[in-house]
Amino acid sequence: MRRNSTAPPRGCRNHRWWCRHGIVGLLLLCLHLTAGMALAQGRPWLGIGGIDLNAAAATLLDASERRGILIRGVLPDSPAARAGLWPFDIILEIDSTAISGTRELADRLVANAAGRALELTIFRGGEQIYVPATPQRVDDPRRLRRRYLREAEKLVTAGEAALSAGDDAKAFEQISIAAQVGNARAQFLLAEFYRDGVNVDANPSAANLYFMLSALSGHAPAGVSLANAYSEGSGVPRDDALARHWLAVARNLGDPRAAQRLKRLEGGTSAGARPSASSTSQTASRSQTAKPATGRADRRQVRRVQEALLRLGYEPGVADGLMGRRTGAAITAYQRDSGLPVTGQPSAELEKRLRAALAGTTSPQATPSPTSSQAGPPPAESDASLLPALPPLSE
Repeated sequence: MRRNSTAPPRGCRNHRWWCRHGIVGLLLLCLHLTAGMALAQGRPWLGIGGIDLNAAAATLLDASERRGILIRGVLPDSPAARAGLWPFDIILEIDSTAISGTRELADRLVANAAGRALELTIFRGGEQIYVPATPQRVDDPRRLRRRYLREAEKLVTAGEAALSAGDDAKAFEQISIAAQVGNARAQFLLAEFYRDGVNVDANPSAANLYFMLSALSGHAPAGVSLANAYSEGSGVPRDDALARHWLAVARNLGDPRAAQRLKRLEGGTSAGARPSASSTSQTASRSQTAKPATGRADRRQVRRVQEALLRLGYEPGVADGLMGRRTGAAITAYQRDSGLPVTGQPSAELEKRLRAALAGTTSPQATPSPTSSQAGPPPAESDASLLPALPPLSE
């Protein structure tokens, strides 16, 4: 068979193939080696937990901008902590260039290969400030963050134990530290401290800010609490639309009571109509003047009931063993939702029904809760002491 005279010789064809594909392969190899060297040096890291700012959060923070990154946690000994960043700060710009969200922030950090200082434009307390921050390279930022979040969870557990023991000051201190790192449960508990005035002057505005961070961090009861604040005008102007928004956030996080309330709202009920407030006003008013349980066993029983109600998505307030207005309203709401006789008071029978509901045998509202009812002291070897404390909030 005669060779085509126009085709190049076989050796020349092989040479051309290697010219085309070999150069491409060499380039890919160089890129792979470059990426490997960059990973060996670590990934750029600021040490924040951030979320894309939305309109509802911007409204609560009184921010004119509806874009940027809302900081919901700052890790200790991180570039962000050294730069003086705090939760509730909003990153608007990097080096005078607007930034829209967390994905863009990650791209900008990777592009900053030289590790130079970045100028961050921050919205804080109604004004813009400029903060220099130098990203640090670490081997595994996610692993480091998980380590600190584990330590924060230990602090929350220890704080709950201190609260149960009546040491409000210690509980407030430990839970405040965990909240700054970005622990959603700690932020929820700290919000309740500010709302109810536990070891701090009552501050509904500060409470709502922490409820917001907790909800955005994935804690559904915080969304319900913030919806209640908007329904009642507690620390914020009354706004039924924003109440519905935060109920929807809680519903999307799996809170069944939020879903039920939204269904009622679609039927024309006002945003403030919730079983624990409006439909049970008579019992709630009686419980406003209720006195703390006098017996030791009674206080333990009240605390167990409060903890169970929290896990079921109701709102008895802080699980401190004291029988007050919020606890009575939460008991009433649970009894009404479960078809029980409405008394608004704890009892052995109520405890039995709550335990069964938590086991998923009687109540459709039983859902797993991140609020632990078994609190204990932190382990002896702990990095929790490395976590800094939060600055005080003011009206």
